[in-house]
Amino acid sequence: MLGVTLSGYKFPPFIIYHGKVSRCGRIRRELANARANHYPPGLIYQCQDKAWMDEITMLEWVETVWKPFTEQVNKAPTLLLLDWAPAHVVSSVKAAIASCNTELEFIPKGYTSKCQVLDVGINKPFSDYIRNNVAEWQVSHDFNDKPLRQDVAHWIRMSWLAIKDSTIKNTWKHIGFEAQRSTDGVINIRDNIAERVVESDIGSINDEEQLDPLAYNTCVEDSDSDTEEEDEDKFAVR
Repeated sequence: MLGVTLSGYKFPPFIIYHGKVSRCGRIRRELANARANHYPPGLIYQCQDKAWMDEITMLEWVETVWKPFTEQVNKAPTLLLLDWAPAHVVSSVKAAIASCNTELEFIPKGYTSKCQVLDVGINKPFSDYIRNNVAEWQVSHDFNDKPLRQDVAHWIRMSWLAIKDSTIKNTWKHIGFEAQRSTDGVINIRDNIAERVVESDIGSINDEEQLDPLAYNTCVEDSDSDTEEEDEDKFAVR
């Protein structure tokens, strides 16, 4: 899951791998010690039985990505735009987001391709960067080699870093949102679609070192069990 702000700040990528979550399975334990297991920094790692964003993983995203962001902006009022994915609309997720002093709004159904900033101007260059990283990996490896989860995380990190803040700002502007900072430090968000102004004093947080995603990794090792039903002969990662 990727996210950006109107000012061009990029949220830490939230990666969900295929792996058992019950009894803290092998992959879950590996991700709990991401640094020691050679995963790149600056990303948040979780696993789910089918590598889906469900209610539990969405709550983890709120706790590890959105909540730290709102704390960095001194808990000022924030606005979060989401699409109508099933995991986004459950009551527990709405309550968790509201507890961050955040107003939650959903992009009207059928308008995601026009109003969702990632879909409009960011997902394609991000996917292109990923494709280039994969191609480079394939050139340097044998045909039957499979990438490790760490390899995939590295591709995501490098591709996300390659997205420029100017690209993000221009995409917001293209879909009808534009930020203007006043002399008192308040950001006025001009929404040409809804014709309204939302104000929040968000300060300056566009510094990757200020948000250390791994500091918020809540995956806890609580079992020594190595039993885990996987088919890694078919899939190295998901």
